[in-house]
Amino acid sequence: MKTLISTVLILVLASCSAKKEVNQITVAAAASTQFAINEIARDFEKENDVKIEVITGSSGKLTTQILNGAPYDIFFSANMSYPQTLFEKNKCLNAPKIYGLGVPVLWSLDEDLHFDEKGKFLLNENVKKIAIANPKNAPYGGMAVKFFKAYGIYDSISSKLVYGESISLVNEYILNKTATIGVSAKSVILSPRVSEKGTYMALGKQYRIEQGVVELNNNKTSAIKTKFLAYVFSEKGKKIFKKYGYE
Repeated sequence: MKTLISTVLILVLASCSAKKEVNQITVAAAASTQFAINEIARDFEKENDVKIEVITGSSGKLTTQILNGAPYDIFFSANMSYPQTLFEKNKCLNAPKIYGLGVPVLWSLDEDLHFDEKGKFLLNENVKKIAIANPKNAPYGGMAVKFFKAYGIYDSISSKLVYGESISLVNEYILNKTATIGVSAKSVILSPRVSEKGTYMALGKQYRIEQGVVELNNNKTSAIKTKFLAYVFSEKGKKIFKKYGYE
């Protein structure tokens, strides 16, 4: 009798474990995407019997974690390069797919600043610190450097630069006024948290960033992962991305 009870208990626990695996996925998302991805995840959870955990960070750091075995199911990068690297290293079930064009912005709480499209105002002495994400790990930081160099101001402002590991820290530098201004993402500026704070200017169209997503190969069932990605590219998902300024 005890053997029978033990066998039944093992089967029940195994069934619960399998259900938990099927009904829960972990999404790694670049910090610049967090508000859009969190909203999409919440809406998807309401329509499906599933729990989505969203882990955010710089695209480079998340890529390193995935290469080292982090058990993420889906990865939303702030560019195409990092997911392409994962695809080439057989860490993905499919090739990267573009989910939107990210828009880098200059953002400041100092409303006395007079922006210009070539960034010349950054040379002014009243601009003490300029925050950008670490260009080694964060695509928006890399695009900030590209912008500064394109208009010949990088060398002149390099001593003013302060670096955040990701866009999230850049935003904190701006919000607590550690930096006079910074290069953030339009998807952050349009979020409920900061939509009414400060002023911003989008960088030119040549600085738009193709951002990609991949379904990761971690030996877990792909049914929910595939369904979630289908939701991301559905009209509902696209509407949310557009709400946060993605093109």
